Amino acid sequence: MTFFAAISSCLRHSFDFSGRAPRSEYWYWGLFIILCSFMIGLLGALLFGRATILGVSPLTLIFVLATALPGFSAMVRRLHDVGKSGWWWLISVVPVVNLYFYYLLLKRGTDGPNKYGDDPLSGGSMGYAPGASRQRGDQALRPFSDEELARLLPDRATGGAAGQARPRTSVPTVGGQKSTGFGRRGAGNNPGFRGFQTTQQRLGKH
Repeated sequence: MTFFAAISSCLRHSFDFSGRAPRSEYWYWGLFIILCSFMIGLLGALLFGRATILGVSPLTLIFVLATALPGFSAMVRRLHDVGKSGWWWLISVVPVVNLYFYYLLLKRGTDGPNKYGDDPLSGGSMGYAPGASRQRGDQALRPFSDEELARLLPDRATGGAAGQARPRTSVPTVGGQKSTGFGRRGAGNNPGFRGFQTTQQRLGKH
């Protein structure tokens, strides 16, 4: 996931505490917060000088309040990506134990779906990772879903039980008789072709 795709995903899913978020989404969001905090701090100092609210400049306070919820929801989805409940964030306030919390945020997500949703790097519905790909197993061998195959091959969808043969097409009539085609086997059913063979045989005798 790219930097701007990660920021867009976090903002769009600010109120979404389900699903999963890959490492790139969470840590790009963290980088975005650091960069914006630095620039807003400078801008606040120029505009408001030493004026502060709760010890911070007004612009910084507005920015913190605006980004707190998107950041928290991204953290919960990041924990979901490694198979942990969002409540594991509570260990972040416990000294020493919080090191395991940061390890979870850095850990690679579960391969394939888990109980919190699809793999975000496989293009799943809960992935929020357009353009990324982590094709694994049967997904790499099945580029089309069953619904798409039904639309592309309607005769298979209406053919009945699995393995049932497709209905035969209508057989053309040649010379008043049905012909199975003009191939090696079907040509013999054509009266004109049989006459041609007879003529060749007669000429061969001379």
